[in-house]
Amino acid sequence: MKYALVIVEDEAELSSLSDAERDFHEVVRWFADLRGQRKVIASGRLEPRGTARTVSWKDRDPVVTDGPFIEAKETIAGVVLLDVESYATALDIAKSWPSRQGYRIEVRPISQATYEGW
Repeated sequence: MKYALVIVEDEAELSSLSDAERDFHEVVRWFADLRGQRKVIASGRLEPRGTARTVSWKDRDPVVTDGPFIEAKETIAGVVLLDVESYATALDIAKSWPSRQGYRIEVRPISQATYEGW
């Protein structure tokens, strides 16, 4: 089964942490371990939200605006796509995220229609 781990970070909280408190090296090891187990399909850290562009529609015509559409103190930092045997396994992987401060991880099943040619 396929799952998405949506990594959400609190920018204010993270800015107050030292590099050691952010656990960068542990996060790198975490990804390496999951890739070694062939559980990660794809992953990526997103650039800061100031680099985002939003596409919306007005009268059926696309309109592109700079920046994210919503304002929030939290932002989506990255996404990890997993291929694992169960929801419980996906949750266990999310619980093992090494950088505890300033993050939360949303675990969501990926619709079967998506990977069957949606």
